[in-house]
Amino acid sequence: MSPRTTEQYDKLKKDRKNEILDVALELFGNKGFTQTSISAIAKEAGISKGLMYNYFESKADLLDGVIQHVDEDTMHFFADIMVLEDANEVLVQLITRTGKFLKEKREYNTLITSLSLQKDVHSVVRDFADKKMVEMMPFLENLLKQQGFENPEEEAVLFGAIIDGMSVQFLSTENEAYLNKTIQLLLKRYTV
Repeated sequence: MSPRTTEQYDKLKKDRKNEILDVALELFGNKGFTQTSISAIAKEAGISKGLMYNYFESKADLLDGVIQHVDEDTMHFFADIMVLEDANEVLVQLITRTGKFLKEKREYNTLITSLSLQKDVHSVVRDFADKKMVEMMPFLENLLKQQGFENPEEEAVLFGAIIDGMSVQFLSTENEAYLNKTIQLLLKRYTV
């Protein structure tokens, strides 16, 4: 057997890093950030604690990695919506896929929600959320303007608050009936 090429080694390292990120996401989401140790993540990932530090400098660095990793996944989940030209169809897809995303990415959504309530790590999540809000608000405002809302800026803020509330309600109750009803109400309010 010949030695691995640099490309093979890099791919293995990237795959291993993604495995660690997935384990960290699951543990952070289920146990909480402060209750999850680097040792527990390393053990679950099947590597030594020392090797963890070859991939991440600290637990905070690992959290940043998890957020970026899932953010990339999220962008793929919603990417094709952004290129649609019909505002109504964009809103239909945005609302329905948000519900699907909540169901399919429960650990990530639980993690982000729980971290936003933890004062010791709040700034990491707040900065991430602020960045996303700055990116999304003009897009939402434009969609709502096209839908004929008189004050699309205020309506975009309300839309965001409803999505946040829907997310917290679903993650805390895990009641899909309420989630589905909220999605239907959003579709009724924001789409034609």
